[in-house]
Amino acid sequence: MAANAGAKPAKNSYDVIVAGGGPVGTTLGYILAKAGVDVLVVNQDNIFSKKFKAGSLNIRSMEHMRRIGLAEALKAAFPALDGYPLDVTFITGFNGFEVRRFAACLGWGENDISPERTMLIPQKLVRDVARAEAKKFDNYEFLDGWRIVDVTQDGAQAHFTIALGESDETRIVSCTYGVGCDGGTSATRKSIGSKYEGEGNRALNISIMFNSPDLQKNTTIGMAQQFWLVKDNVNAQFLLGKGYQADDDYEMINWMVDSKTEKEIRKDPMAYVSKAVGMEFEGTLTSVDPWKTHDLVTDHWRKGRVFLAGDAAHIHPPTGGLGLNTGIGDACDIGWKLAAVLNGWAGERLLTSYEIERKESGKRVVAQANKNYDSGAPSDYYEPGIADNTAEGAAIRKRVGDNIFLDKNDEFNAPGLVLGAYYSGSPVIWYDGTPEPAHQVVDYTPIGRPGCRLPHAEDPQGNALYDALSPDCMNLLILNGVTAGAGDLISAANSMGVPLKVVVWAVENWAAYGADYLLVRPDQHVAWRGDRFPEDALSLLRHVTGQTAAVGEVYELIR
Repeated sequence: MAANAGAKPAKNSYDVIVAGGGPVGTTLGYILAKAGVDVLVVNQDNIFSKKFKAGSLNIRSMEHMRRIGLAEALKAAFPALDGYPLDVTFITGFNGFEVRRFAACLGWGENDISPERTMLIPQKLVRDVARAEAKKFDNYEFLDGWRIVDVTQDGAQAHFTIALGESDETRIVSCTYGVGCDGGTSATRKSIGSKYEGEGNRALNISIMFNSPDLQKNTTIGMAQQFWLVKDNVNAQFLLGKGYQADDDYEMINWMVDSKTEKEIRKDPMAYVSKAVGMEFEGTLTSVDPWKTHDLVTDHWRKGRVFLAGDAAHIHPPTGGLGLNTGIGDACDIGWKLAAVLNGWAGERLLTSYEIERKESGKRVVAQANKNYDSGAPSDYYEPGIADNTAEGAAIRKRVGDNIFLDKNDEFNAPGLVLGAYYSGSPVIWYDGTPEPAHQVVDYTPIGRPGCRLPHAEDPQGNALYDALSPDCMNLLILNGVTAGAGDLISAANSMGVPLKVVVWAVENWAAYGADYLLVRPDQHVAWRGDRFPEDALSLLRHVTGQTAAVGEVYELIR
């Protein structure tokens, strides 16, 4: 069910309360509701923004959306259109020259490393789709117009004090677990005493959203999704709505804005857009949105029964398209773990693993996003003569274009960062003693080492291995076709109440998986692998589901 703005909570107690109704919070609410968990999502804003706020779901996020059952609804809501290349290009102006083009980058192109590709989609539409799908479940409730005032907890529950708008009317709603997805000013984060670490307020940036049906009509530049202006009078890039929907929305991001430029933008935003474009065009202003760049990760992501996710746990620049996607990764991680614990087949150590796994991953993403931000703003590449229609101008563009590639390739092509992330030091992964893979940004090497994302594969008919795995339970993946000996593991799972799906699959690139048998989690990360089934199946399942009893207990497993 969903409540109208200002409606009161239907109950006093829930399994989970999610603070924040943005794309991360609504996705988490959907995951929990789909798993049968009684969930309340509290959203402070009761009027959805009409701003076009650009966003994208990268390959890994789309794999998650496919896994949890939202991918098709998202694609239907914002379909890709034929004939629009999903590229990033650096230009001297819309009626000038191209300096460097990154084709089908950011995971937008077809690939053989995933069944999905990156999807350009406004963030608010991700939220709207997740909310609409979640409303199909009777155990889902959404409150508009209520803000989080405080969060307390005792041994049995967490208690959220919520207030209606800016009024003094408050209610206390309780839950077994709570998750703060309430953004950079998170009241949940403050209530659990978590503090950001790093550098905040690094720079002011201003986004200008506008609509223009004819901006592309007179341009000399081929279609792309992002246009970075290599000019000396502005420091900006343009994001285009076309390609995924037949509209004419643009977002102009002005980077590292000083006080003089801020005054000029605020005085007449569309005049500033015209100055950047460099040619006459008709356009209508939608909104002006100032925002700060940060390099921040919280010191702890959990206190007792309350967790943090998304911007409440980490804030960084949007460079590389990593912001929303890191939050979606958080939601998909804590989502299946909370569901497993509340549904009775996993233990406390599984929840402990959330911060251990996601915080290190978040730190890597925040560091890369800030590296992208520092590696070169659009105007940094300007040189006198770069826009000249001469042989010398062409030579300048070639030299600058090569420098842009060296500086920015890992911003626009980062499958190693997006797909190659692995979880080290997790208390619920059974490591096999093989070396940890090196952290890479551009290069991605599929590997089935415990802690890594399971490599993608397809059968001869084009069916994806991921689709054969269950998103709701542990999966025993058998690659050699030999099921003899799996009985002990299946019996152990039945005796513990751990849902287990057995999947027999033949792969061509066996070496990427490194073993005949793999135990794969609902989030497609490998929990264990071996060439033989373990002699102590109970110990293995206790470990990977967080039910291990004693610290320092040693189990003998055969690899």
